[in-house]
Amino acid sequence: MNKIEVRDETLEKIIKLSEDTVIFYENCNIDVKYEVTSDIKVFMYVYNSVINGSYDISSNFSFNVFAVDSSVSLKLDLNREDINLDYVYSTINEHDNSYEITVNHNCKNQISKVINHGINLDSNKLSFVINTVIPKDSIKICANQDSKIILVRDGSGKIDPNLIIDNDDINANHSAYIGDFKEEDIFYIKSRGISLNDARKLLAKAFLIGKMKLSYKEINIILEKLDLYWR
Repeated sequence: MNKIEVRDETLEKIIKLSEDTVIFYENCNIDVKYEVTSDIKVFMYVYNSVINGSYDISSNFSFNVFAVDSSVSLKLDLNREDINLDYVYSTINEHDNSYEITVNHNCKNQISKVINHGINLDSNKLSFVINTVIPKDSIKICANQDSKIILVRDGSGKIDPNLIIDNDDINANHSAYIGDFKEEDIFYIKSRGISLNDARKLLAKAFLIGKMKLSYKEINIILEKLDLYWR
């Protein structure tokens, strides 16, 4: 397992990823390019940072990102036939932040599953822009977007789910939701003798972690930050 840690820096860099990797960015302004050359899993933790990242992907790629009060912009270029992208982004925010991901299907017979979950903890604004691009020559593509923003208090959210498609031989879908947790889920947990605040916190944990493929240590990073920020 490879580990990359960057703190309190502003930099531009090219990084090759050929093995499972954990990446930590704290208090950074980063413009970075990654080259993904092997079938790998990456967990990236971002805190109080601005991240601009581009990924040249020529293999199957499982990518989990957890961001706290950060603005993140990612471009993922799928540059080989018959590859699978499994991507999950989760974020919690007390301040205004934006997030944008663009997935470019540059070859045929590719699959992308892109899941984006955000929680607004205060009177802040969180914006998602989700782009899936499929040009004319990229046939037999399966592309899915699933984006949700939970508003804990009186903040606001915006989701732009964009499918930019130039051919018919594909299967592409998107969904977008902005609002609170489902009332029936909250009611069910409260009926077990759990307070409203704790019920919502349990739902937040499941919302942030449920779709990710993480180690016990990586899960604890998310839970510790949620415990710190949750009021």
